[in-house]
Amino acid sequence: MPLNLSPKQLLQRGQSSVEYMTVSAFAAIVLLVPDDNGDVAVVQMANAIKTYYNAFAYALSYSTTITPF
Repeated sequence: MPLNLSPKQLLQRGQSSVEYMTVSAFAAIVLLVPDDNGDVAVVQMANAIKTYYNAFAYALSYSTTITPF
């Protein structure tokens, strides 16, 4: 820990951790709190990924040749 910090630098220490915690808390609230219909954003995203993967696997199952990209 450097000992030659100016008073302004001493006041700024820890600011990034406060910003990180604020953004993380806001993201958790947005993703975990249900909306007016009772839907949770995390569950909606998981269902969308499942639907996309099922459609992808279905389309892949009809492929007769598998060619590398």
